[in-house]
Amino acid sequence: KGRDSFGIRTRTRPAADMRIQGLGVIAGLLVAATPAAAMIEDPGLESRRSLVKSARGLAVEGSYIATVEFGKCEKVNNEVKAYKAKHNPGFAARGDDRTAAISLVTTCFVSFTGDTDVRDHVAGLPGVIEVEDDLVVQAESAIAAEAPPSWGLDRIDQPSLPLSSSPFTVSHSGKGVDIFVIDTGINPVHREFQIEDGSRGLMFDDFINESNPDDMNGHGTHCAGTAAGATTGIAREATVKSIKVLSRSGSGSTSGVISGIKQAIKAFVASQRPSVISLSLGGGRSSSMNKAVADAAKAGMIVVVAAGNENQDACNVSPAGAGGTGKDGGVITVGSTTYSRNRDVRSSFSNYGDCVDIFAPGSSIYSSWIGGNTKYNTISGTSMATPHVAGVAAVLLDKHMGNKDAAIAELFGHIVYGEITDAKGANILLQAPQYTGPPTP
Repeated sequence: KGRDSFGIRTRTRPAADMRIQGLGVIAGLLVAATPAAAMIEDPGLESRRSLVKSARGLAVEGSYIATVEFGKCEKVNNEVKAYKAKHNPGFAARGDDRTAAISLVTTCFVSFTGDTDVRDHVAGLPGVIEVEDDLVVQAESAIAAEAPPSWGLDRIDQPSLPLSSSPFTVSHSGKGVDIFVIDTGINPVHREFQIEDGSRGLMFDDFINESNPDDMNGHGTHCAGTAAGATTGIAREATVKSIKVLSRSGSGSTSGVISGIKQAIKAFVASQRPSVISLSLGGGRSSSMNKAVADAAKAGMIVVVAAGNENQDACNVSPAGAGGTGKDGGVITVGSTTYSRNRDVRSSFSNYGDCVDIFAPGSSIYSSWIGGNTKYNTISGTSMATPHVAGVAAVLLDKHMGNKDAAIAELFGHIVYGEITDAKGANILLQAPQYTGPPTP
């Protein structure tokens, strides 16, 4: 036993069977001043379950995710419940017992708690592909001084430098498009989301169940403001639908994130409104997380995820590792740039490599915050780059009347190429579509 770099008590877990792999998710925002020792899923989690080091990150002890052959989740779920009732009744007595099936489009999962005997039993059940540790998900913020409206908007509405410092322009508004921000929630009363008859920022679902369903951290509100804020955002008439999977301390679980993705897919299928998922989180490589985001893309949504902030190959982490296929309609992984000496430069923290599809401004980005309806903050990370792409994707869905293929084709066709210093991979910088006037008669 010891303490990890966050000051949380841990123990080392022995290597498991090849089908049992460590799973981790950490929000793709640059490391912050938030007290790391408080990064717990909910106020009671630390007292009920300790955290353990797995091969791929910091795991919630006794919590797992099984990837199951599609169509067999309910059967496996029932078998897990029956086995636990007979062999592992202690978890129910502790008050943190959970067994739940999560079915997406072509993939399904069973999320469950139990001891290692339960884990090993589930790994051997027919239809179970693999079992992974359920890791802590967290958002960490690097907070800077107040700044003028984001330079990121200035950069993506002009192909060349220097920055013009002129008002942001874009061809369409994202009207009729839903942006699902799967994060810490949003501040729905912020003026960036207000409209005459209410708010464009909707609390759609909550997998944390804190005392307040709104954003109590700031990360989700900041991301939503960049994607769709009235002055800090890109798709200024899109509807933001917040799915809360991270707590006030900025942490949650992989199973919670996958459940959030499921709800976004379900809403999209039911409404048939053109939709974008914006996921500013990431962590250790996880086949479960990669499959979940890929399923959302297969369902017809545009899925945008953060590359991560470890200055390493993005293929090593998830859900960023599901990227590299964005141009073909798959998951779009976003790296971060900064503006230095009149040049576009990969941010020093940004991940890179074959799994990164595109870069966008992510250093020192100014956007909406919590604590009132007029609060703003300036923070950095691939978390901040991601909603730039999500906002442009929403604008392009509006422009192309919901046609995902056309929107993706323009997103990757209308870019700045080859200008990013130290890109270490796809040297592609995001651009927003510009209004060019009515067609010639």
